[in-house]
Amino acid sequence: MNTKRLFVFLLTTVLMLAVGCSDKVDNARSAEKGTAVIDPNHPVYFNYERQGSFYYPMFAESEDAYYFSTGQGSGFFYYFDKETETYGALCNKPECGHDSLECNAFVGDSYSGLFYNNHYLFWIGLKEISPNEYGYVLWSMNLETLERSVVREFNYENYQEFLPRQVFIHKGMVYIYCVQPTIEDGIPHTKVILAAASALGTDNITALFEKEYEAGVSGTANLQNECIYIEVNGAWTEEEMGSYADDNDPPMHYFYEFYKYSIDSGESLALFTRDQNVEEMLVQDFSVVGDKIFFANMGEPGKPGILFCLEDGNVTEAFEFSSDTGPAENDAVYSAVFIGTGAVYATSKVDVDHYLCWIVNFDGETLYKGEIPLNYLQAHSGEFLRRAITFIECNEDSLILRFGRTTGDQNFDDCIVRFKIAGDTLIEEGIWAR
Repeated sequence: MNTKRLFVFLLTTVLMLAVGCSDKVDNARSAEKGTAVIDPNHPVYFNYERQGSFYYPMFAESEDAYYFSTGQGSGFFYYFDKETETYGALCNKPECGHDSLECNAFVGDSYSGLFYNNHYLFWIGLKEISPNEYGYVLWSMNLETLERSVVREFNYENYQEFLPRQVFIHKGMVYIYCVQPTIEDGIPHTKVILAAASALGTDNITALFEKEYEAGVSGTANLQNECIYIEVNGAWTEEEMGSYADDNDPPMHYFYEFYKYSIDSGESLALFTRDQNVEEMLVQDFSVVGDKIFFANMGEPGKPGILFCLEDGNVTEAFEFSSDTGPAENDAVYSAVFIGTGAVYATSKVDVDHYLCWIVNFDGETLYKGEIPLNYLQAHSGEFLRRAITFIECNEDSLILRFGRTTGDQNFDDCIVRFKIAGDTLIEEGIWAR
């Protein structure tokens, strides 16, 4: 295996890209030891509903409030009260500064997702089992008392085997989507796996769906209509396909695939595979609306982003974010496209203090196009070298973004802002600020 190919594999693994695939699809592995427990009367038994995004999964919403972590992996839980428009840490310890491990709001190491049901929050994180020994557990927090407790513990080695890229909790089950890159006999391989375990039992995590590729892959998953939809995307070079002689700069080619796993039947179905690809692209995110899957390409600098629709095995362009398909009020190029639960958000950077956005619904109707107001951000932001914006959610009523900054060698989360769509205006509503 030449060094260039190994380098490409390692680089694309870090970036969660992909390079090639096989046709192997496995629907299950043998059952592991332990007992699965499902209790419809327990608060962990609820219907999953997407609230945060793949880019910011530690975000949940109730009728009265938003709940979120201020930092991916080591932040603190905060709430935002919708009625009073105030926020605070989810901690009731007297004189707590909400800046230490002893704070009730400390999240710890968790990237899995945050879930709300009936005055409880749920998430997977680490717990100290014994001095300097940690294990993975499903946590819950009672929002009335702010007390946290362990719902169940996971076998450490078993959980490490399925380190999650995404987690879904649905009807008392924990579903895990993971991407496992390995090197076998000097050849890159990756497995895309959907696995599950009960939220209350002692059963080990067991694979439900498995597909093997010949190198690194990326992708996301969504749970909708008692099905889990899986998207896989990647890239390969002509050199690796055996048709390119020059080893210096082989052209890249991209592919994407969609699969559907039925929770009720346990069967999987290929909705769209690589050999059907009409246009090469790297898929950035997707959302399921009825029988349609809407997804976007990652976008290239200088080229407008495109919203695609997959229906009945056919992919069509649903909307192009160019001046030909909407209000042409400037020459901005909207390359980056993000999919929300009820609308699609595209953005264009003018400079570090000026950003434009274009929001459309899944019918292609423009809901807002114009500048993103940054008054709240600028009032709570310090010095920076560059700005970072993370997409959280978008629907027909609002857009939610997290703003951060880099200064020196440190990254900061500055604030989370909800922008209410009001005709040709976005109204800022600060949810949290550092």
